Amino acid sequence: MLRRWLAREESFHHLWLRTHILLTILFFGLFIVFNISIIFTRLDRNIESLLERTQTISWQAMNGYFVAGEAALDALTRATHDLAGLADALDRRPEVDIWFVTDETGRVLRSNLAGGSVPQQFLIAAARAAETGEAARGYELMDLTALAAYSPALAGRAVVESADPGTEYGALFQVLAVPYRHADGQADGAIVAAHLLNNDCTVARQVVGEIPDSFSTISARGIRVAGNLEITEGTTYSGIGRRQAEALIATVMAGERYSGRVVLTDNLVHLVVSDPILNSRGEVIGALTTGHPSQGLATLKRDSTVYILASAILSLSAAALASSYVSQRLSAPIVQLGNVVRRLSETEEIQPEHIYMLTELPAPRTGEIRALQTYFTDATIALYQKNREIIGYLNRIESDRNRLQQLTERLQHLNATLEAQVEEKTLELRVAMLDLLESNKLKDKFLANTSHELRTPLNSIIGFSDTLLSGLYGELTEAQRTRVQIIHDSASYLLRLINDLLEMAVLTQGKLQLDLQEMDLHEVLPAVAAIVRQQCEQSGIRLSLALAEGPLPITADPTRIKQVLYNLLSNSVRFTSEGGTITVTTSSGPEEAKITIQDTGIGIPEAELYHVFDEFYQAENRSSTGWDGFGLGLPLSKKLVEAHGGRIELESRVGEGTTVIIYLPLQPGDSGPLE
Repeated sequence: MLRRWLAREESFHHLWLRTHILLTILFFGLFIVFNISIIFTRLDRNIESLLERTQTISWQAMNGYFVAGEAALDALTRATHDLAGLADALDRRPEVDIWFVTDETGRVLRSNLAGGSVPQQFLIAAARAAETGEAARGYELMDLTALAAYSPALAGRAVVESADPGTEYGALFQVLAVPYRHADGQADGAIVAAHLLNNDCTVARQVVGEIPDSFSTISARGIRVAGNLEITEGTTYSGIGRRQAEALIATVMAGERYSGRVVLTDNLVHLVVSDPILNSRGEVIGALTTGHPSQGLATLKRDSTVYILASAILSLSAAALASSYVSQRLSAPIVQLGNVVRRLSETEEIQPEHIYMLTELPAPRTGEIRALQTYFTDATIALYQKNREIIGYLNRIESDRNRLQQLTERLQHLNATLEAQVEEKTLELRVAMLDLLESNKLKDKFLANTSHELRTPLNSIIGFSDTLLSGLYGELTEAQRTRVQIIHDSASYLLRLINDLLEMAVLTQGKLQLDLQEMDLHEVLPAVAAIVRQQCEQSGIRLSLALAEGPLPITADPTRIKQVLYNLLSNSVRFTSEGGTITVTTSSGPEEAKITIQDTGIGIPEAELYHVFDEFYQAENRSSTGWDGFGLGLPLSKKLVEAHGGRIELESRVGEGTTVIIYLPLQPGDSGPLE
């Protein structure tokens, strides 16, 4: 059905309107997809950055115990060398749940645990601190049953109330050991202070204080033992004491970071980051996890999509209305001409009123339609005249029937005259067809004349904007200066484009006149390089001249050679990234001079090299990167070089740069107009 709708015969108005609407829908669809993909990508990156920041703050809060504890223990060891006083000071610190002091042999001198014995894994930190003379930090995990043997009260504090019965998780400790020194400063054992993390929300409070709506949990053996994860939407969900997602546990137990989505309850998804917690032997004993609810991100994506689609629908509606109006204006002259032609085709004889209808049609604004209407009117008038003549001949034959014999020769003469007139009108029609073929040349002339007329107002705009920027009429505000600068740059760019169009028109019409004279390429190249060097410095590009020794004289038009060199060097600057290099070298042979311009720019795909010298053509990788231009620089340069009897070659590879080689004859054979 769609194929029949596309193939059916219809008016110019409907065809133009349908085509424009289809193209508009296509481009708007691509635009919407592009914008939504960019927005979603930016949102995903922002949430990744937020998760990374939250995890960093969590680790800083975790390490806060080590930093503060090390400073406090160092202060105690310097201020108190009596074990009794040291034990009293350690008992008064609420963050220290287990402490003990060892001598240089590792024997426990004093402890706050029952019987004076301490867990074996804690002694590892004490031995490392005593051996290295520096503080030792780490994490250790104990079974609750083993901890109850040392301190039933501490084991009771480590129990997570919301955990399912029979769940094994253990007690997770932060262990800090510092050297224990005598009054003379000599190390004699170590002081160990351990902090129980089970049911401790200190880290979570610090994290949520800096980043609201976040959560932070500490887990042991895959069970959350501390944190602030609590969901109150619907049935209250407390994540402490619950088992983490299996995918998260598997990743963390492998010693790697987990980053992704975790389903906590029905239809409740959080974005989380989880890092493993290792003990002194390098074993994974727990995890530090932070996260954010995903509902806000999903709502933001949905709202962004709705706003974009609503804007697109409004824009499409406005575009359709504008297209309908424009298509009606464009098709109105054709419809009016078609109505007159239909009436002419239905009549048996052309009448003066038919010619009057043609001459009274409004003059179309489109040149091609206006020419068609003029040619059709002229042809109708000619046919009407011929028809009148034929009718006159027939009437004369009817009235002179009685004199048929006498007027035979006259009749033959009239037939001959009629044939000559037909041939004459046929010749006129051929001339009209030739005039139609000349329309392309007239188009080129019209383009050249129009471009020439545009240069004067553009020069005025550039001059007045220069005057405003110079402050001659008073100082401009920053906003005014910015807008005037935009006007100046846009007018300068348009003037360069018009000049290129004029050059192409002159070359196409074969009217280029070269002013050949003796010149030295080694004088022209530095002059052009001095102009381009400012562009290079602004773009962070290095311009290097490696000219052959001595002068390099040729016979050429200096202005055109400078134009070619400036076009090619400007191309290299536009398509070379910051930090790149442009190198210009020269050499001379027995009959021609060689100029090589090599850059380290983006390059041109091999498939595009055959078209780069075509007018208004740009390589795909260049036009898609945002560099301006209409594809006239290389074609114009090629025609100017060929006008001197030379040739231009181009080599390029994507990502490696482009090399342009110009060959100019030392003595061109002809200085006349370019044909």
